[in-house]
Amino acid sequence: MFQTEIEKFVDELAKVDVPSDAKNPWDFSNPNNVIRRQNLIGYFKKMHALKPIVLLVGEAPGYRGCGML
Repeated sequence: MFQTEIEKFVDELAKVDVPSDAKNPWDFSNPNNVIRRQNLIGYFKKMHALKPIVLLVGEAPGYRGCGML
């Protein structure tokens, strides 16, 4: 399967190990994360097409953190 550089980056992001008290919202452990990875890929592709000078990426956790119940 052909992967773009963006898809490779998101795939590597999904493989990042995190401490036991944290969650990786893009990892492969939760089937619901597929849509999160697809959304992130779509966002990066749109930004790549727009050619921004600066790209800020961050996670905005709620008062309960980033955990998915």
